[in-house]
Order: sequence, then C-alpha cells, then structure tokens
Amino acid sequence: MIETEIQKYETFLQSLFDDGSLQKIDINCKIEDKITDVLSAVTSLGTISIESSSVLVVMKTGKEIQAQTRSLQNVPPSTINDITMTLRRTYHFSGIAGCSISSTGDIILTDIVHHRMLILGKDTLKSYIPLSFFVDCACVDDTIVTVSYPYLNQIQIIKVSTKTVERTIKTAGNCYGLCYSDGYLLFCEVGKGIQKVNMADYRCSTLVNDNTLSEWSYVATSKDKIFYTNNSHHTVTCCSLAGEKMWEYKDQLVCSPQGIAVDKNSNVYIAPYGNTSIIVLSSDGKHARKLLRSDDRISQPYGLAFDVKKEKLLVANYDEPALYSLS
Repeated sequence: MIETEIQKYETFLQSLFDDGSLQKIDINCKIEDKITDVLSAVTSLGTISIESSSVLVVMKTGKEIQAQTRSLQNVPPSTINDITMTLRRTYHFSGIAGCSISSTGDIILTDIVHHRMLILGKDTLKSYIPLSFFVDCACVDDTIVTVSYPYLNQIQIIKVSTKTVERTIKTAGNCYGLCYSDGYLLFCEVGKGIQKVNMADYRCSTLVNDNTLSEWSYVATSKDKIFYTNNSHHTVTCCSLAGEKMWEYKDQLVCSPQGIAVDKNSNVYIAPYGNTSIIVLSSDGKHARKLLRSDDRISQPYGLAFDVKKEKLLVANYDEPALYSLS
C-alpha cells in the first residue's frame, strides 16, 4: 500500500519536471522614464468593489437528504396511477377457473363445471377438449397446453390439434395455478410452494419453499421475477428467479387473492375473489389500487392472463370471462 502511494507521488513529481513547472524563472522589470509624467497627471488607478451572488454548490445535511428520500419514496409510481382498462368483450361461458393466451392470440379457458377446456379464436369457439377434475392451464406454445389436476396430483401436457395427452407429470401434492416461461413450467403445490418443471427432461424441483401455500393459489412470471398468490393467507409474494423472497404484500385490497398476471413493466394484476375486483400492484410491492370493479363486469374472478404484446388482460370470471385492453 505504501509503495503504491510513493509511486503515485513519484509519477506526479516527474510530470512537473517534464512540463517545465519546476524551472527557475527570473522576472526583470525596467521602468520607462516618461512614466513619471503619467503619474503626475493621474490621481487614481481605479476602484475596487465587492459583489456577492448565490453559491454554486448547495450543501445538505444527512437528515435533510433522508427526509427528501422518504418524500420521494412516498410518491406512488405514475405507472399504476396512469393505468386504465377498457372492456373489449365478454365470453358467454360459466364455471371458468383458469385462463391463458397463446402466442397467436387464441384464448384458452378451463370450464370446471362442464368438464372441458375451451379454445377460442377471435370471435368463435374453435374447439374444446373434454377434461375432468382440472383447474388451471398454461400455453407452452401454439400447439401445447398444460393443465393442472389438484385432486389427482398431476399435470397433463395436451396437444391441442389432436386433443391427446402427450405426457402426465405426477406431483407430490395438490397443484393449482400454472405458468410457463423460457422452457420451464411453474406451478403452485399446496403446503410446499412453487415447483419448477424442466420441459426438456420433465424433472421437477422446488423453486420457492412455502409450506403455508394454500389451495386456489396462482403463479405468474416476468422477465426477472416470480409472483404468486396465497389464497388463505391473503398475500401476494414476489421472488427472484432463484426463488429468493423479495417482498410480500398483504392488505384488505387483496382479500382471498387467486389469479395473478404481470405486464411488460412488471406491474402485477391480482384477482381477489373476496373483493370482486381486479387490483394493480406496483412492481416493488409498495403501492396498489383498485383497477376494475363489479361495474366493469368483474364477478367472482379466478384466473388471470396478460397478453404482453397486445397489452390485453383476460379475466376468468367464474361466470362470463372478460377481455380488457390498456387504454
């Protein structure tokens, strides 16, 4: 450490030698004889005045900076305050508990009363697949949909075009909400937490340990976070992709939360079944507000899905699902 400091000063001194800063300089002065004529005629060489102006640098104490920081943190992000939704259409089906949107825009609904999975095109019902005892669904691609069976402790991978089960994944416990992202299927397992399935080899592992996770809990992901609801504990939790807990939100706004979805800005949309509404929560989990109410055609909401490309929110109302767009 000392040698480093000595070398630093040697370098500085050498630069003074190199640029001539240490050369001896003599200043010679010769006064013109005629200057005496000027001095006899001039009574003053000028005046000196002092003017003050505002300082260029402002110094603040630690307490002032902390107070300013707190005031900034207390301002809700403009993103959730500016979000508004417009109802685009409703779908005349009942008994809906889960939903998903494919990359081509097809809408998938799980009808748990009539035991079928509905595949909807732009304006029509394209097809349906008879299924029983299932809850949620998640699109893997344009041709594959995964479905959770909480009472059978399994997840099925279904090929939509042939309506056949391509593979069955056994789970250790009851599985509810599903989501797919970048080659991995995530699902909520009661009493255990968030599980992860590698879709390349179908191996399952625990991503988030949460032994309090209850029935009717759902999960969603963004580019760098995982979000899930806990229906019985009335909470929304955010974790890193490694499964580390980042924050948890609990408030009367999210009474019995079920469905969950995320937009491109990582704002979180929640379907609290107990409040008959849709709540939007800021990405840091600090601010929330009611976005849609019963007047907006929200009724017994279960699952949610967000189309990031088209900026549309699909709400799986138990009776009459609805599609909204950001406006």
